[in-house]
Amino acid sequence: VRELVLHVPWTALTSQPVEITLNTIEIVASNVSSEEDLSDPATASARDTSEKERPRPQNVGTARGGGVANRDSNIPSYLEGIISRIMHNVRIRINNVIMKYEEVDTVLSVNLKSVELFATNGKWAQSFVNVSPPQYLLHRCCKLTDLTICLDKKDTVTQEIHYQAPLLDRCSLTLRFRLSYPGSINLTPLVSIIHIMCDSFVSTAATRRRWCWPPSVGSGTKTH
Repeated sequence: VRELVLHVPWTALTSQPVEITLNTIEIVASNVSSEEDLSDPATASARDTSEKERPRPQNVGTARGGGVANRDSNIPSYLEGIISRIMHNVRIRINNVIMKYEEVDTVLSVNLKSVELFATNGKWAQSFVNVSPPQYLLHRCCKLTDLTICLDKKDTVTQEIHYQAPLLDRCSLTLRFRLSYPGSINLTPLVSIIHIMCDSFVSTAATRRRWCWPPSVGSGTKTH
């Protein structure tokens, strides 16, 4: 991560969202065989150490005196109400996302110009909302701009990458989330409904055929 910007409206936490901005995220992963992983003594030692140091889960009701378990989750305290409202309305923006996954002879890359996640009202307009009875609904929207997915070949000898035509070229998507919660202070939804919207996309198959959506009037798909 190159830059992290956090904006907290301390004087208006119940009316303005907390904004998190990340600039340039690059993630590179590669496939490691299980045999190689098991044969490495350092890896095995680190795994054993992490298993020993992993904390055991505790009974929340017992740790807090047993009275919390009988409490009505739909009646939040003042502090719980503020925290849940902040979490439900937090806005996240990520600029310039680069993700790569490397195999022996293949490189899968995913690039995004930006990703935005924010709360909306019932008409999907960006807004500061409150999860309230009787439905306890939260609407959130995620916008992905200029999504490009490439599957390229890599020479196993020289490690040189031979770039191919993108599988998906500069596609913009909008994801709409309709989340139903058991109460106003809960952060884990009971029911999640996701709608994916896309105005247009261009995809290239392995046969070098280029598919466009929506198709041109009277021409169907385009072939190059």
